[in-house]
Amino acid sequence: MPDALWDFAAVRPRGVRFAQVPHWLIEAGISGTAMKVWGAIARCMNAKSRQGFPKRKTLAEMIGMSLSAVDRALRELRRLGALVCRPRWRTDGGQSSNDYLLLWQPLADLLNSADAGTPLVTNDEGGSSEMVTGGTGAPAAPPVPATTTASPVTGAKTGSPLVTGDEGGGGLIESYQDPGGTRGPCTSGTQLPDGVGSPLPTTCPAHPLGTPQPCGACRWYRLTAAAREEERAAADAAARQEAVRAQAAQAAAAARQRRLAAAAGCEDCDDEGRRPDGGSCDHRHDAARAAAVAAFRAALAAKPRRFGRARWTRQRPADLPVPNPAPIPGVTT
Repeated sequence: MPDALWDFAAVRPRGVRFAQVPHWLIEAGISGTAMKVWGAIARCMNAKSRQGFPKRKTLAEMIGMSLSAVDRALRELRRLGALVCRPRWRTDGGQSSNDYLLLWQPLADLLNSADAGTPLVTNDEGGSSEMVTGGTGAPAAPPVPATTTASPVTGAKTGSPLVTGDEGGGGLIESYQDPGGTRGPCTSGTQLPDGVGSPLPTTCPAHPLGTPQPCGACRWYRLTAAAREEERAAADAAARQEAVRAQAAQAAAAARQRRLAAAAGCEDCDDEGRRPDGGSCDHRHDAARAAAVAAFRAALAAKPRRFGRARWTRQRPADLPVPNPAPIPGVTT
């Protein structure tokens, strides 16, 4: 967001106190986590300028939730047009945190009032009020680490560019073009203007071979390329899973069509393949079924005896014949 529009958005309307949550935000169905994040950001801000730069980790500790919950709440507030933020840069070119700004009216209404020149009250604390007319004027370029033609990495849900320097996480920043152009978040599919279809750069133009000195631009390019690779890998995995699910659905539909076609030509079951007794039908008539059972029994009876039960039944041996005694001389004849 240009500095002139940022300063215009920081204006507080007459009669609205700093700690008051806008009614339009409550009526928009804001979640409880987003309300907590709104309050935590408000506690860390200056009551006059309504600007502050708390870290995401600090917000998570204040509301007692995880960083992912804070990121979801920030995305929700930004989607509703209740919060804008921009990165803050250190002297060495690296990013330190984000500068947040709470809006008293939706971002779309704010942009319309800025273009129309609506007078707003900048100070209603004293006896006289200072008036300022909304207007963006000549927008100042937001601070960037280096001159680059690469499009920023964007989120999967909101299409908002991610800031990778805020404690190693992805913080949300504003990316609005000039007032004469189109206002809207950038998308990850933007190609380079000087080369149609050319790949996005992954190294710093000033240090293509690297440098031993700290360079915020090199770090930004490296993290941007890593984020693009992660998004591409996630998209490929999702496409593969979707292809597997589609193939499984097609196979299940084909099997069901085969079952329905077989049941339609069978006289022993209904359209779903159920017999009157409740069992599943094999779609064969009674005569064919009886013939199959008879053939199975005949094949079972024709098996060799060595496979029968008689082979494994213990048989009692036959009695041995008693031999006749030899004649005894003088006793037997």
